[in-house]
Amino acid sequence: MAEGNQVQHFWDQFLFPRIFRAFRMAVHPRKLTIAFLAVAAIGLLGWIMDLNRVVSTDRFGRSSLYSYVGGGVRLGGPVGFGYRAPGELKGLFAELYQFGSGHFHDALYTLSRMDIPGVVRNVTACLLAVEWAFLNYPLWCTLFLAMTLMILAVAGGAICRIAALQFAQGERPGLVQSLGFSARRFSHFFLAPLAPLILIGVTGSFVALLGLVGNIPWVGELAVGLGMPLVLILGVAMMALAVGSIAGFNLVFPAVAYDDSECFIAVNNSFRYAFVRPWRYGLYTLLAAAYGGITYYFVRLLAFGVLWISYRFLQLGFLSDNTKLDRLWNEPSFVSFFGQPVVPSGEPLGTIVVARFLIHLAVLSMVVLLIAFCVSFYFTVNTIIYALLRKGVDDIPMDQVHTREDDLNTPIAAAPRTAGPTSDAAPSSSADLPA
Repeated sequence: MAEGNQVQHFWDQFLFPRIFRAFRMAVHPRKLTIAFLAVAAIGLLGWIMDLNRVVSTDRFGRSSLYSYVGGGVRLGGPVGFGYRAPGELKGLFAELYQFGSGHFHDALYTLSRMDIPGVVRNVTACLLAVEWAFLNYPLWCTLFLAMTLMILAVAGGAICRIAALQFAQGERPGLVQSLGFSARRFSHFFLAPLAPLILIGVTGSFVALLGLVGNIPWVGELAVGLGMPLVLILGVAMMALAVGSIAGFNLVFPAVAYDDSECFIAVNNSFRYAFVRPWRYGLYTLLAAAYGGITYYFVRLLAFGVLWISYRFLQLGFLSDNTKLDRLWNEPSFVSFFGQPVVPSGEPLGTIVVARFLIHLAVLSMVVLLIAFCVSFYFTVNTIIYALLRKGVDDIPMDQVHTREDDLNTPIAAAPRTAGPTSDAAPSSSADLPA
């Protein structure tokens, strides 16, 4: 018996296999529903804002984004909207989506070949695309980012809360309970990613103030020289905040969801775990990225299979060599779910156009569902990583999560009942944790 306990204890030290539970947890219908609604809301927001097309293109139909980044897109392809004739204006959201989706697929492709420089190159291209957008369209980007963060604060907080309760205690709260939790903690979910940036801005304002004093003749240059040690100290603080915000960004939502903590406590925990266990955190993140890439291609293959088999059986019913079907919806491919329909020149408007639009919406729902899986997986796997790091740094049991009675739905029979609103009742061993 003692030998069996020793073997179990030895296996419990290896926490990383628990990351492989992320896929089964991410495809939970409640998480996918919340993520689907969030992605649809963000897409609708982008479409509405794209009614004011602001991105000019050259004679090849490309904007200055590609020359700014210095590279094109090798994978991805059309998403079914936002494409215009060469030289015509585009919407900024459609342009960024087209560019980002291509580099996202390219990053997964390079990751599958363990081409880490390729992954870094694609991630850098996406970051440069965001920089290009903010430099050229600051008002548009600020408004869109603020509203997107509001949507993700509700949806991401709810997904992290469901994942935390499911991973820790086997509970699966309902949509109302999980969304109610994220609504109550909305300010903390919203401010947690922004808090380091706000601190950097406040700290940098003192440096900028010294620079403003430097404009004063005679006195200014002396003030800057004397204040340079302080400037460097503040620079170290700002750099630490910047590195911490990048490293701990993935953990701030899970910190609020797992511990029901305040904004700055969540930021502090995410910074601390990232800095205290950087190699372990990096290993977990790399493993989660590789696993996520594999599961993404699996889910994309399933989605493509749904569209392909639907198209083939539609094809059996159409006559005249599928001429009419080609005008409605061309055969989808794994790269592009939206086939380019064959549009004869001079074709009159009518029911064909309406049917194309309806088919486009149906296919678009599959694309949104695929993106929703990515969102659900991202928040789920980072919630698991937060629990593993919390166990490794603070030795807090992974089954310990702050709960309230109104956060819980009907529990799984195998999961223990909590003794009260803040009970930390836990299974006796890791074997009692639900799969």
